[in-house]
Amino acid sequence: MKKAILILSLFGITFLVACGPSAKDKAAAEQARLDSIATVEAEQFTLDSIADVQAAEAQAAREDSLVKAASAAGAQQATKASQQAQQAAQAKSDVPQTKGLSGAVKGKKKGK
Repeated sequence: MKKAILILSLFGITFLVACGPSAKDKAAAEQARLDSIATVEAEQFTLDSIADVQAAEAQAAREDSLVKAASAAGAQQATKASQQAQQAAQAKSDVPQTKGLSGAVKGKKKGK
């Protein structure tokens, strides 16, 4: 009976060891895991690159709009200054000359 239990125990241990993955299977599983990690890292690098490009484009668009806004403000100020200059010139041409009035005033005094 002892021999039968010993033989069955050895058979059971041998069966358990034989059922586990072989070294080849373990190496293949490790390589698949490493390949999966490399694929994820490559995808993340691609996503990071795309995000960097989009951020650069957004920054460029922001700078362009600031330049456009500044040039529009400059053009608006130039237009405003031009309008003010025209109004000043028109007001100057509408003002009567003082020489004619001073002579008229002097003439009225003489007539009294």
